[in-house]
Amino acid sequence: MKKLLVVLLLFFCYSVLKAQQSLNDQEKALQALKQSGIVRQEGNTLIYKVQKASDTVRVRLIYGNLFNNPKYSIGFDVDGKIYYNKKKLLPKDLSETKAATKDTLLTSIPVVKTIPNTTIAKTPGQLHLISGSFLIRRVADYRYLTFLNPADRNGRLPVLWRQIESPIQQNWNFILQPDGLYKIKSASGMFLQVVKSPDKKMVAVLRDDSNDPGNTWQLKDLGDGVFHIISKDGYFLEFEDRKRDGEPVYLNTTRQESDFQKWHLIKIDGQKKVMTRFNPVQHGFHFANTFPNIQFWAGGTEISMAGRCAGMSWAAMDYFINNVPIPLLTELPSEGSTLSTYIAIRQERSTHANIDDFAELVVNPFGWRTTEIFNWGLQGENNGKMQRVKAAIDAGYPVPIMLFNATNLLAHHSVLAIGYSLDRYAGDLGNHKEDFQLYVYDPNHPEKIQTLIPDLSNPANPRYFYPTVKAISPGSGEWLAYFPSDGYIAQSPLNTDGMSGCPNPIKQISGKSYRGTTHNNESFKCAVANHADFYGATFSQVDFENAKLDSANFFGANLRNTNFSNTKLTKTNFEGADLKDSRFLFARSLNAIFNGADMKLSQLSNGEFLNCKFVGADMHRTILSGSSFSGSDFSRTSLSNAVCDNTDFSRTILTSPNFQNANLRGANFRNASLYNVDFRNADLTNADFTGANFWGLPIKLDGAILEGVIGLPH
Repeated sequence: MKKLLVVLLLFFCYSVLKAQQSLNDQEKALQALKQSGIVRQEGNTLIYKVQKASDTVRVRLIYGNLFNNPKYSIGFDVDGKIYYNKKKLLPKDLSETKAATKDTLLTSIPVVKTIPNTTIAKTPGQLHLISGSFLIRRVADYRYLTFLNPADRNGRLPVLWRQIESPIQQNWNFILQPDGLYKIKSASGMFLQVVKSPDKKMVAVLRDDSNDPGNTWQLKDLGDGVFHIISKDGYFLEFEDRKRDGEPVYLNTTRQESDFQKWHLIKIDGQKKVMTRFNPVQHGFHFANTFPNIQFWAGGTEISMAGRCAGMSWAAMDYFINNVPIPLLTELPSEGSTLSTYIAIRQERSTHANIDDFAELVVNPFGWRTTEIFNWGLQGENNGKMQRVKAAIDAGYPVPIMLFNATNLLAHHSVLAIGYSLDRYAGDLGNHKEDFQLYVYDPNHPEKIQTLIPDLSNPANPRYFYPTVKAISPGSGEWLAYFPSDGYIAQSPLNTDGMSGCPNPIKQISGKSYRGTTHNNESFKCAVANHADFYGATFSQVDFENAKLDSANFFGANLRNTNFSNTKLTKTNFEGADLKDSRFLFARSLNAIFNGADMKLSQLSNGEFLNCKFVGADMHRTILSGSSFSGSDFSRTSLSNAVCDNTDFSRTILTSPNFQNANLRGANFRNASLYNVDFRNADLTNADFTGANFWGLPIKLDGAILEGVIGLPH
């Protein structure tokens, strides 16, 4: 009996020691998980970080011993949202597709369905990288990975280069592969690959797509939009420490914690974009802010400002709010003119209204408030600047904002915020702040949408800047902060008719012949020129604004940089004409002929071009935003890199058109006829192809963005 008691006592002591050892092991494991960031503790709750609900099964299998510890309750952080168990920690089998019960499933986590083996479950980081185009910028000196000569297929070395405004040279896409690596594709269509040079160095080159191992890369996220770019074989993308533009790309097998191996990946166009109706082509001024300095008194101080950015932003807002067409002037109005004076008055009002905000930002002794001031622009709650701007844009209103320069108090700037994108950022000063983008109309860059983004690479000196423009305002292209101009009050704008200034008397030249003549800086503004003959004529800086040109003949004419804005063009003939850089803003055209015309870089926004012929025309990089081309013929037309957002192509004939790299967001192709169409790398977000007829399939869609597309077979 005594022996039995001794045995039982020893067994009990062993069990206690074993249980204590198990608890000690659990605590050690818990500490390790905390240090790794997998688990954080809030009171008696252990919160496991998982990317999606289905990962809870894997977590349970790996760390199951901690789930049985009665000392703790369990929670899960699923993509930033916290879920807790109600009773049991996890159901026995989450892979079943049974309906959830309150006792067994995590609150708010949906039933997990079995994913077929052929499906690749993409992480949020992967979805972010594959859903847009990026600039690849070296952290060391803010220069960009560049394909310098994309038209020369022999010039295949990518180089380091300053910022340039050429999407085909500095835009890159990441194509996810089944093994989790990426192909890196230039907007030119070439792919970044690794080869060995004659001197035995590993270098990066641009080549056509292949399945070679050197064609895939690992992107290692270092946080705040900074990455290591590593080849499949472990070579780090880097540049030698030289200051000259045009240095080739090398690769290194040794990981170095220097900025030469660190890269910013700057998304060009954010996802989840919210835009107002304000379109810089339609609602912004058509001339750049090159006004001379203006001096005036504000708050007891004499203010000297280069240009009138605030006055132009406020004035553009005035026209937009009052639904009055903005003046179509393309040249800076002369000093003392009605429009110049109006903009100067709005400039002065803006400065007086915002003097207190500027004074608050100037108080920053020793830079102690730098982070606080910068973060106001990222704060989506508690009355942050971003929250206020976002609320106005959500309601459909642009917002005049001031950009504060901390190093040059005379280089502040003013723009009009017209949209925003958060992408993965929640507005809470947490992760992915680098995803925030603010879209603006900048008077220094007419008829363009600029993108303002935060730069977090230097925590001691954070800035907001435009990624695709080297210098934005005189002496500065970066700002510490922005704030909404709360003092803005809409004012009735000037009458547009008075701004266009039709001459008196108006030219009456209908039926006259100007064949082969030359016209330099001549004005045909508001002229009546029906059936006039300009066959083979040469025009330089000529203005036809508001003219009537029904049945006029411009066959083979040289019309570079000519202004046809707001003209009437019924049956007008531009066949074979040189129309580079010409403007047809708000033009009204019916049955006009543009066959074979060179229309590169021309602007046809917000006009009507009904039943017109553009057969064989070159419309590379033209801007057609908001125009209607219903019933027109675009056979063999090149529209590569064109801007066609919200353009109406309904009932058009599109035979072998080239839309490569074009912006076709929200474009309308209803009931159009499309044969052998090329949409490679085009942005077709929310485009509508309902009722369209497609011939010559398959449609070329490589690299195209198809989010929200309706009626497109692919």
